[in-house]
Amino acid sequence: MPTSHFKLRIACFSLGWSVLAFAIPTLAADEGLDFFEKKIRPVLIERCYKCHSAASQKPKGGLRLDRKSSLLDGGDSGPAVAPGKPEESLLFQAISWSDGISVMPPDSKLPDRVIADFREWIVRGAPFPADSAPVAAKQLPVDIESGR
Repeated sequence: MPTSHFKLRIACFSLGWSVLAFAIPTLAADEGLDFFEKKIRPVLIERCYKCHSAASQKPKGGLRLDRKSSLLDGGDSGPAVAPGKPEESLLFQAISWSDGISVMPPDSKLPDRVIADFREWIVRGAPFPADSAPVAAKQLPVDIESGR
């Protein structure tokens, strides 16, 4: 095999690994966000957002769970989530009904499988879509024709 063909094969092989090296983190991030959207956000919407989101006039404990920055900054008790460390995450402790911390949701404990999903989500680094400005309910519905 001529030297130029050998160099071309090596270059293609190297390029393939480079592309793969960049693709794997993106796929992992996409999987994490997909996990969040399918397993975590529905629970937050159903059981948490009433008291801990922009929808509530004054989020309880100063904690909002509807934005990534709010999860990381936390509320009156500190950061709600320590990415990668569920046992150190106040959110996980609260939904696990751990001793010495306010239990959430207060009306009934989440099913064990849901708590396990939250644990997995935090272990994965608590992937959450990038923050965007919350939409106030009064802004909806939008009249497209008048906007033109």
